[in-house]
Amino acid sequence: MSIFSPIRPFVATVFFMLLMGACAHGRPANETLPVASVTYRSATGNFMLAYDLNRWRILRREERQVIMDQADVVFTDAAARHFMSVSTVQAERTLGELRTRALLALQQKGPDLKVLAQKPITVATVPGVRVSLRVTVRGLPLRYEIAFLQYGGRAYEVAYWSDAEKFDERAGDFDDLLQSFQLLRVAEARPVEPTWVAYPSPTRGYIVSLPAPGWKLSRESVVADADRQFETDSRLGYLAVIPEDFTGTLEQLSEGGVERLRRASGGALRVIASREVTVDGVRAVIVDAEVMASGHPFRYALLFAVKDGRAWQVAGWAPAELFKAEIGEQVREVFERLSFL
Repeated sequence: MSIFSPIRPFVATVFFMLLMGACAHGRPANETLPVASVTYRSATGNFMLAYDLNRWRILRREERQVIMDQADVVFTDAAARHFMSVSTVQAERTLGELRTRALLALQQKGPDLKVLAQKPITVATVPGVRVSLRVTVRGLPLRYEIAFLQYGGRAYEVAYWSDAEKFDERAGDFDDLLQSFQLLRVAEARPVEPTWVAYPSPTRGYIVSLPAPGWKLSRESVVADADRQFETDSRLGYLAVIPEDFTGTLEQLSEGGVERLRRASGGALRVIASREVTVDGVRAVIVDAEVMASGHPFRYALLFAVKDGRAWQVAGWAPAELFKAEIGEQVREVFERLSFL
């Protein structure tokens, strides 16, 4: 398992902070040492970076053992309370898919995961995204900063994490690490951009398009009336198209669809927003909703459209934090690209 399923970083944090922290022998907090910048080079990972030898050390392989054993390099401070790491993996997935997979793995480890901030970045000419997280693992509140970079069929995760209360103590070092990060062979790299694949259904009167890599047809349908159902490559997000013969109004269709979802969820549904739009020249309604399932919040985007005695319901959904972070944006673009025949 790579760090792209970042259960390992959190397990590592708990392990080192609870077991190693007790025997740490760091320097006094008020002692300032000169910067001793040294370069770490990873030929297999195709990157190099600089770190302060007076503030960080590289964990030896035998210290890591099962914990983060597949990371290219892991740094820790003298007290073993702060950690930085770089992991690489061969990946033809999109940047968004890498980020989504990581968020889901974190949410499985700590259901209270919250995305504090995210923004696009460029590191050494490599496009990426930086995500700030907060999560509680085994009763320990943690802060996490991750830079996801994806180029040339290879993905990079540059991460910093710590006890939430002590996070700011070394956050600046992570910024310095990112600024020093360089690919060794940038000229060979090429970004992976998704291609939108059309799935026409002439007999049911629509064409839906989804990005690939990223989405695919589902092998198993969880929506009984769906004509087509799709899922992300990691099976984190879903989208279903439900066409039907319909002679009522758009308002009746949307109200009935929301009510059916409410009943299916046992009443644990909250409508966040509803708006009227035009898609491919057809009047439609989009409803954003949140549903509680097994104690976890899920976000839904529902599109309802009516044309010439036909109706279509298109639903996209995923765990709430993941929907807000990535999948929701993709579902909204799917809605914009819909065609009605």
